[in-house]
Amino acid sequence: VLLGANTGTGLNYAWKRNGTTISGATLYWYTATQTGSYTVAVATGGCSATSNTINVTSCTTGMMLEGEGTEAESERAEGEDAADADAATGVEPVGAELPVFVLYPNPSSGVINMLINDPGASVVEITDLMGRSMMRTRYAPKLDVSVLPTGAYVVLIRAFDGKPLARARLVRE
Repeated sequence: VLLGANTGTGLNYAWKRNGTTISGATLYWYTATQTGSYTVAVATGGCSATSNTINVTSCTTGMMLEGEGTEAESERAEGEDAADADAATGVEPVGAELPVFVLYPNPSSGVINMLINDPGASVVEITDLMGRSMMRTRYAPKLDVSVLPTGAYVVLIRAFDGKPLARARLVRE
């Protein structure tokens, strides 16, 4: 399950599982591979704050997306509650060498959240299903898609050199 915190300049992150600090988990995102109760402490300067607890009860449901232009989706478990989708989205890692890309909420009628575990993410391009570019902007964790007409789209994340890193389907309600 991919967990994500707000991002910002000068922020430091420390992820915990069941109250114990996870060694090496110091990025704004963390991929939980075990069930448990997760929090993240975010600090800058002399100030810090700890997130609400996210209870991970399953590590195999949700959406998985591969880099280099291929994608796959796993079925959401029956009865899974997506109420905490703004705090965590279920993902299944697809390989250490491929970036994990999570986009939520999907479908969306407004702002989408995007998390990618590749620091080279630079550009977001949204195309319609015919491949026509509908939006191109600098990568940021939040993007307002309300300007797009209702329909299905492909969201492509590119590196600064134009290399595709990951893609996902998006439905604009």
